[in-house]
Amino acid sequence: MSAKAREAVMSMEEPLAVIKDLANALALIAEAMGDDSPATTVQRLAWMVKDQVNEAEQLRGQLFHMTRPNGQRLAMGGRE
Repeated sequence: MSAKAREAVMSMEEPLAVIKDLANALALIAEAMGDDSPATTVQRLAWMVKDQVNEAEQLRGQLFHMTRPNGQRLAMGGRE
């Protein structure tokens, strides 16, 4: 893979971390709101975002390994 592709994969780390932090903030806000229906909705949104970010981070990790020299072989269980 090209250096440009590797750079794009690496640049995904910070935005994903920010999104995860925002989801954590939403969860804390929902907790402070109490047990009413709007709080439950906000909490659900926070968990949905966290789940999607975790999935995106896993995919980014796969891409990261694929963009390394010998990355595809390593991703398939090979050795350097």
